[in-house]
This record gives sequence, structure tokens and C-alpha cells, in this order.
Amino acid sequence: MSKKPATADTRHDAPGAGRRRLIVLLLGLCTLAAFLPTFQNGFVNYDDPGYLTENPHVRSGLTPGTIAWSFTTFQESNWHPLTWLSLALDVTLFGVSAPFSHGMSLLLHLASTLLLYLLLERMTGDRWPAAFVALAFGIHPLHVESVAWLSERKDVLSALFMLLALLSYAAYARTLGRSDYLKALAFFALGLLAKPMLVTVPFVLLLLDYWPLGRFRPLQGGRRGTGQAAVPLRKLVIEKIPFLLLAACSSVVTYIAQERGGAMSETGPLPFPDRAANAVISYVAYLVKAVLPADLAFFYPHRLETITATEIVISLLVLGTITALSWKLRRSHPFLITGWLLYLGML
Repeated sequence: MSKKPATADTRHDAPGAGRRRLIVLLLGLCTLAAFLPTFQNGFVNYDDPGYLTENPHVRSGLTPGTIAWSFTTFQESNWHPLTWLSLALDVTLFGVSAPFSHGMSLLLHLASTLLLYLLLERMTGDRWPAAFVALAFGIHPLHVESVAWLSERKDVLSALFMLLALLSYAAYARTLGRSDYLKALAFFALGLLAKPMLVTVPFVLLLLDYWPLGRFRPLQGGRRGTGQAAVPLRKLVIEKIPFLLLAACSSVVTYIAQERGGAMSETGPLPFPDRAANAVISYVAYLVKAVLPADLAFFYPHRLETITATEIVISLLVLGTITALSWKLRRSHPFLITGWLLYLGML
């Protein structure tokens, strides 16, 4: 996927608009077809009781009491008030109904799929590669857990707000409009209120500055053919300070929530070398599952007793090789290093 100059963009011509509408329609139909069985799912006895079926606050619907509780509770060892409010809204609209709640998660995922296509197409100008990436995102089996399990509402909800933040940031990068910047910051804040995993977004924005936005002076030399000057690294970092402050606040609150919820055990913690070994192997395991999505589960126990030195060495070689190749090809194929660093950082 290569970024085309804005002057070559055909977004506003009639044939291009027609193709875009067709792609959006096909993406929507494929995503809905892939996850249609979700409507037949019920609730499960893992996490769903705490999130909805046995939670009196959520089951009471979107009331003033539920709203206040959502912003003050650390239930489930998390602070994600927007997720609680989303589930309470389900109850207000449909009652405690598995098909309707799963349908809402599917609609959120569908919206994210379409937003991802629009984001990539708008930033790169490459319509069909953007459509392929969005299709893979929309129907990949690795997303079944997030879409088909009610307790993972936080995943699909935070993804939606993250993509809205990235779209707003891409608009800001083009025009430097204050309103677009503030919208990106607001959507980022809402995403953190849905799931604190989005703390890495400020670094995602820096990577997008490199490619495909081409704002990174030391590496990219500006957006060729657009007349937009490159931006010094110092200014790019300063732009991210409000995002970093929000991420820091979310991290502190999440640490407190995890500690009070008992998710951070003080007895028998895993030593850092064991954690690092597991992380290295997991990076490669997810790469394999992305290509061959077999033996998927909602929970993967730590393999402390069975991790071998050979697995660790092979995993390090795989990661090192991909990193070296991506770096070597960074000028001719900048999307490789950007995509690879996004994967390493966000996982």
C-alpha cells in the first residue's frame, strides 16, 4: 500500500464515489454474514454475570444511579464507565436480551470496519488495499471473541472511538484545524473510558505521522506532491502531550482499579524473565494465529512449565528478522515498519 499524492486522489469524482459506496456495501454485507450466528448466542457464565446478567446496576438500565455508579466503580478490576453505560443502554432499549446485546456489539464492530476502510483510503489514496485490510479486520476469526462475547463490549466500543480519533487526527494533519485536533482528543478520551488499552494511541499517532501522513521531517521529508511542509519532530511530540497526559491519567486509574480488584496478585508474582519469555512467544503465536486461526480460546494459560529455550530463541529470531527487514525497507515500503511497530506496540 503506497500513499498517493492528494492531487491524484479521486474521492470527489462520480465513478470514485460510486466505487466507494459499493466497497462500503460489500464490506458491510461480508461482516454481517460472517457474524450472523452471533444472534443465536446466549450469555455465558464467565464474566457475563459481573457485566450484566447478575449486575443489578446494569440490569436497572440507564438511570441516574447507574450513571453515577459507572463512574465510581472498580468492578471487574477495571474503570471503564462508558462500557458500563453502553451495557445499561442495551437494557434500557431491549431489556436483558442476549440477541439484541450481541447485535449491538456486532453493529459497533461493523461501524469500526467501515471507519477503518474510510481512514485508510483517505490517508493513503489506495482504495483496494484499504478495502482488503478492512475486510480482514471485519471478518477475521480473531475478532470472534470481541464481537460474540458480551463481556468484551469494551473491545468493540474502544475500537470505534479509537478509529474516530484517528480519522479526526488525519483531518487535523491535513488542515491543522483546531476543531479536528480537539475532536481527536475527545474521541481518544471516550475510547479510554471504554477500555484503557488505548493508552498506546499517542504513539500510534506518531507512527502515522511517519506513514502515511508523511509529517516526519527526519525520515520522510514531507508529503510529496501536496505542498504541505514537513513538521519537526519536536513539534510532533508537543502535539501529543495532551494525549499522553490522558493516557497517563488512565494508566494510574487502571492501576488502582486492578490493585483493588485483586487482579494484581502480591503473592507469587511471575519473575520478569518469565514474563518476558511469555511475551516474546506470544508475539509470534499471534502472528501464526493471524495466518492460521486455529485452536482459538478466550483464555490462554501461562505456559510457565512448558516454555523451552528453543522456542524463545526461534521467537527472537523471527521477531528480529521481521524488524530488520522492515527497517531496511523503510524508505521504499514505509508501511512495513509502521505496521510492524503498530503490532509490537499495541499488542
